[in-house]
Amino acid sequence: MSVSRKVRQRAWGTIGTSLVIALALSACSDSASAPEPSESQVATDGATDGGAAAESPTADVEAARARIAQLTAANTFEAPSEPFEVGAALEGKLVSVIVSGASAAFVQAFIEGVQDSTELLGARVDVQDSEYDPIKAAELIDKAVAAGASAIVMQGVDANSVAASVRAAADAGIAVIEATSRDAGAVSEELKEIGVAAISSFCYTCAGEQLADAAVDITDGNVNAMIYNVPGLSVTDAMLAGFESRLAEVAPDAKVTVVDAPVADWEANLATLTTSNLQINPDINVLVPVFDSMVGLIEPALASAGLTDKAIATYNASESALQMLKDENIVKANIGGSPYWLGWASLDQVARIASGNEPVADGLLPHRQFDASNIQDVDLSAPQQAWYGDFDLAGAYATLWGRG
Repeated sequence: MSVSRKVRQRAWGTIGTSLVIALALSACSDSASAPEPSESQVATDGATDGGAAAESPTADVEAARARIAQLTAANTFEAPSEPFEVGAALEGKLVSVIVSGASAAFVQAFIEGVQDSTELLGARVDVQDSEYDPIKAAELIDKAVAAGASAIVMQGVDANSVAASVRAAADAGIAVIEATSRDAGAVSEELKEIGVAAISSFCYTCAGEQLADAAVDITDGNVNAMIYNVPGLSVTDAMLAGFESRLAEVAPDAKVTVVDAPVADWEANLATLTTSNLQINPDINVLVPVFDSMVGLIEPALASAGLTDKAIATYNASESALQMLKDENIVKANIGGSPYWLGWASLDQVARIASGNEPVADGLLPHRQFDASNIQDVDLSAPQQAWYGDFDLAGAYATLWGRG
């Protein structure tokens, strides 16, 4: 697989509103800035028409499509453990939830999941917005400690950026749950030292792998992709690593151009970043914005430049990008996980700790791919959880918690 990296430096400063940031980062969080890759020549050979070329003889297109067939199916609930008794462990207790960008649809659905799950558990919940400001997040953690919270759930707040406050909360006997700042998994020793008790998240490395399968499918194996890296976001690093790793398996002759797209520059620079790279390398046939909130800024630029033969595979399954898919616009695949379910899974970690049980390493939060095979059956006016599967999520967790 050929990988080239084209670095675009920040040229026009920061944007003036928090809206784009909230939409972009609804499923992730800030981390220490990632090192910039070195600049190199962009690859210029490959397919030219967004997927009409014959299958690449070295690409295992069928393997990619077999995984996609599983990913496009409706989600089902898989319990992350055997049932356990929560009892009255959280009755009347305060759960403090600190989110990032409360106006974003993803975050609103997450909050709804938290509120519904705390109601079932008899707990009280207080939701505050850090607005992606680590200083404000730290202040909110300190206030939760002072208010006597039993647990703190941080959505989109990297514990490393608020380490002193997290450590103080842990020292006060408060369980701190970190959500969507990194891949689902066991808490690392570094995070344990800070005071994080559990992680509740999606597998972002898996999302990168799934985007690679989508790119192989869309281009019939002749992948000449441009993927957008967002410096400073650890989940983007995971997605990029998954994307490149999976392509090395199923499409070793794929060409990948990596471009840096700092979130603060999106409004001013993302369109130009896209069209200028396509002018240098017109053979790029699939664009992979790692967050679908980029799509609304990219698509008009492609249309005005006459580049509508390109395809987009993206992540987060937000309504506007899914509507473009439904309208048979430039979006061909969009992968996401239910934020409402994430809210329940985050409180599941709280319930485990409060009842004297160990947190799980993986809450088993699935992704679903939306594409031409299923999008027409999805009612985008329905609550987000309904897009992922028709099952009783509240009933499933009630059974898991010994309340079924």
